[in-house]
Amino acid sequence: MTLAGLVERRRRQLITAGLGTALTLVMGAVLIMGFRLATHMRANIGSLQTASTLQTYPEEISHQLNTLRDRLEVRALFRPGRWPTCKERSGASTRC
Repeated sequence: MTLAGLVERRRRQLITAGLGTALTLVMGAVLIMGFRLATHMRANIGSLQTASTLQTYPEEISHQLNTLRDRLEVRALFRPGRWPTCKERSGASTRC
């Protein structure tokens, strides 16, 4: 083989390797975007199912709101650095 033939062969190998690398990077980017899209769609489906349930069953809405209100009340009563008053501790076994 001549020197020109070796150079041409090496150039073709580099082009093939470059195209393979570029193709691999593009495929990886497409896979990552597809994964993000699928995750986003799954979250949207869950939200839509919850909204559908709440729309179909008004008592479920009431239950969810009551649960949220109770959780917020408990969180407000027992903040760090704050003790509940006697009125707030209705049912406490000790006297104030």
